Amino acid sequence: MPKASAAPAILKAAQACLIDGDGTFEMRDVTDRAGVSEGLVYHYYKSKAGLLAAIVTDFYARYGAVANRHVDRDVPWLEREAARLRDMVDFLYEDPLARLVIGGLSRLPEAARTEAEYRRDIAERSVRNVRSGQDQGFIPDWVDAEMAGPATIGAMNQVVMQALSADPPPPRDAVTSELWRIIRAIVAA
Repeated sequence: MPKASAAPAILKAAQACLIDGDGTFEMRDVTDRAGVSEGLVYHYYKSKAGLLAAIVTDFYARYGAVANRHVDRDVPWLEREAARLRDMVDFLYEDPLARLVIGGLSRLPEAARTEAEYRRDIAERSVRNVRSGQDQGFIPDWVDAEMAGPATIGAMNQVVMQALSADPPPPRDAVTSELWRIIRAIVAA
C-alpha cells in the first residue's frame, strides 16, 4: 500500500474494528484489516491511544460538519434550527461510532481531551446561535445565551445517547420531536 494512502486506510480499519469490538480494538486486528505493518500504524499514530484520539477527532470533524453547516440567514431561525437538529440526530443515528464515541469512549483520557475541545467549540457556537435567535426576535432577550446554548447541546447529546442505548432505539423522528420541544423550552422560543 502506498504510504500516502496508509493513514486514512488505517483510520478506517481502526474505526471498523472499534465498531466490531463494541468500543475496543486490538492493534493486530487493525493491521490485518488495513493490510499494513504494526510499525506503519505506530509511524502515523504513535500509539493505540493516538489512534483512538484520531478516531474521535475524525468523528467530531464529521459531526461538526453537520452541526456547523452553512445556513441561509434568510430562513427563519426556528425553521433552520429545526432542520439542523433533524440533520444532527440523523447523523448520530446513522453513524455507528456515535454511540461509542459520545457514550463510553468519552471516559478514556485520549478521547476525553478531544471531546473536551469539541465541546468547547460547539458550546461557543451554540451561544452565538442563541444570540442569533435573539437578534431575529425568536428567543427572548432575557434568555441567558451563555447558559442556554450549551444546555441545548448537552440535552441533545444525553437524549440521543439514551435513545441509542435503548433496545430497540425509539424512532429518530420521535427523538427529534422531543428534543425540539426540550430545546424550545430551554430557549423560551
